[in-house]
Amino acid sequence: MTSTELQAWLMLRSINGVGSVRLRQLVEAFGSPQAVLEASLEQISRLPRMDRKTAQAIIAKHNPDSVKRQIEQMAAQDIQLITYRCDTYPKPLHKIYDPPALLFVRGTLTAEDEVAIGVVGPRAASVYGKTVTQHLTTELVQHGLTIISGMARGIDRVAHESALNAGGRTLAILGCGVDVVYPPDNADLVPRIIENGALISELPLGTQPTAMNFPMRNRIISGMSLGVLVPEARIKSGALITADYAIEQGKDVFAVPGPIHSATSQGSNRLIKNGAKLVETVQDILEGLNPYLLPSANAATTSPPSATASEKHLPPLTGSELEVYQALSETPLHIDRLAKTVAKPTHHVLGTLLALELKGVVKALPGKQFVRA
Repeated sequence: MTSTELQAWLMLRSINGVGSVRLRQLVEAFGSPQAVLEASLEQISRLPRMDRKTAQAIIAKHNPDSVKRQIEQMAAQDIQLITYRCDTYPKPLHKIYDPPALLFVRGTLTAEDEVAIGVVGPRAASVYGKTVTQHLTTELVQHGLTIISGMARGIDRVAHESALNAGGRTLAILGCGVDVVYPPDNADLVPRIIENGALISELPLGTQPTAMNFPMRNRIISGMSLGVLVPEARIKSGALITADYAIEQGKDVFAVPGPIHSATSQGSNRLIKNGAKLVETVQDILEGLNPYLLPSANAATTSPPSATASEKHLPPLTGSELEVYQALSETPLHIDRLAKTVAKPTHHVLGTLLALELKGVVKALPGKQFVRA
């Protein structure tokens, strides 16, 4: 992205009345953010549902100094701007209602992050909820999944921290600017998440957390995830908003049952009653995610590799599964090297590995390494 394009995107986003929906409408109508800023009041006013006040604000091109400061800060803190037109924009977000037009990213997004699960729960979490979250998150990371959460206190913090401690990747979707640390007591997580994932927000730099920002960010948590795990939740927990978004987006919701007299489990128990997948072990989650992970691996290839004599005892495998299995041995192999060996994208290989684990022929080890079972 050129500096002119960056300035134009930020200029439009800084105008009152121009949110994600309006920003996409403007750019699609005129072809680029620069063209929007060069349009006349009459041209902008002709757009559907465009009020004159917003049109006049666009023409006025206010806040040039503010935009300049944002650009300087982005350079200083290594913050990227990803627009909905960028190749690096998370593909799953294109499929949700009201996808964010812009994402501010502090850290890195990789192809591995397409194989991700959202983990959400209450800020005032119980010991039971924290223990369950740590256990399940650690195992999910060992199976190659990226953990997505909201960097709040309680369950969110445990999810991020457990993923990092297990050597995995984690993405924090914020209800404030990526330059704002909230809550302050999670400041120690910030550099670790940037190093092993990313802080992500659709909100401009400097935006402080407000109550209305968090439901908005929840749609991004579920939108970037294959499914959402709720280890525990109160009856009015914000985690249930994320679960609702997941259902609207066609994603699976997984919930851990808790004591019937525990206030922190009433919401998650109700999710199960209403159709969420009950989770007792990580296998329940992997089996639920399997159809979404393996659209190609579940179909036989035209010319699958032939099995060796020592592999005749294996359960039925697709061509992709056999190819990955044959690349493994009793010596641990990292996912990146395995992907290079079979010449396939990492996220595709992760999906195939999950299928092989479910069939009992491959075992995941810490550090995203895999061996034959």
